[in-house]
Amino acid sequence: MDNENSFGKIREKIDNDGFSKVFALSGILGVGLGFLWLWLDIIFGFAVMIVGFFSFKKYKVEKNKEENYAQYISLILTHKENSISKIADEMSVSYEEALKKITEIISKNYLVGYKINKKEKTVVRDEEYFNNTNVQQINSINGDVDVLSKSARVTKCPNCGGTIFIEQNGSRYCKYCGKKI
Repeated sequence: MDNENSFGKIREKIDNDGFSKVFALSGILGVGLGFLWLWLDIIFGFAVMIVGFFSFKKYKVEKNKEENYAQYISLILTHKENSISKIADEMSVSYEEALKKITEIISKNYLVGYKINKKEKTVVRDEEYFNNTNVQQINSINGDVDVLSKSARVTKCPNCGGTIFIEQNGSRYCKYCGKKI
């Protein structure tokens, strides 16, 4: 009986000292903070996913716009199509939409040295631009357009065979493989 009484006194002393309450409280607090942290991680994770989704969506829109611009430029430079009506037919858009896109392309300097002749409804090379500036326009085989000084020379890269346009005081490195010319 004395042992039971001693055990009861020890138990009462422990309960009164508050050790078990501290451990219980710290346990509850730890679990609560753990769940809070988990929820913050989930919320932050969703926020990052949402930003990533919209960034990817914006990337796709911009990529499609670039591809669309490239189609217009290809029709004008590679296929030598200058009638805006024919370009509109080829792109399956209205005349107004084609005119708007070509105007954007020219205004963003994607098509340097070209202008729109509104009277004839055509896209024409601006000879005045090329005659009054020290530049030339070279259309490469892959459809790229390079605007260079008239003193630039054309050569082939000895390493990869890419067509390179070397300015008089310009880079002596291939823009395709990076090797020194």
